[in-house]
Amino acid sequence: MIVLSRAADESVIIGDDFVVTVLTIDDPRVELLIRFTQLQAVAERTVTLQQGQELHIGNDISVAVVDVSGDKARLGFEVPQTTAIHRKEVYEALHSAKKRAGGALFIAAAADQTIRIGKKLSLQVTDVDAGGVRVLARGELLGGAEDGKIINEAREIGPGSNLALGTQITITLVRVAGTLAHLSVVRPGHLRIEVA
Repeated sequence: MIVLSRAADESVIIGDDFVVTVLTIDDPRVELLIRFTQLQAVAERTVTLQQGQELHIGNDISVAVVDVSGDKARLGFEVPQTTAIHRKEVYEALHSAKKRAGGALFIAAAADQTIRIGKKLSLQVTDVDAGGVRVLARGELLGGAEDGKIINEAREIGPGSNLALGTQITITLVRVAGTLAHLSVVRPGHLRIEVA
């Protein structure tokens, strides 16, 4: 189960077909708008779930209210391993970056593997578990005000979250499957990606 915190008017994108938006939070109830798009047809459904309740919204896809705390609801999602799930703002950033960079490369990496991005930047995976992936980022950032800045930093990426390395490189943890972190790497097309 992937658990993401959302406030009212915040959404989660599941694959390319589902959008789950939090409409209201009234502890212990959460009102959700489920939007499904297929073959240019759109179906919407509003539901109210209480903490602990689960709703199946598609083949092998379900959403549950795990916890409610103040103005945030923790939603749990069960999705097939081949289905991407993102917070809406991450999804939009990825698609915006894809337009700038020409696309994303999807890779799987285990602990102790290194992802080389071009000649000047590397990401060493130090730990992978259900809560996310820990990495050591080393090298030069690309783009923006920090272009060329040298970094040597430990970072953590949670499911559905991203790590920006400058303005032109974005790493997103799509999902964790066992000991593998499935990552999306958006970068300028001229930068080669290697996993060692």
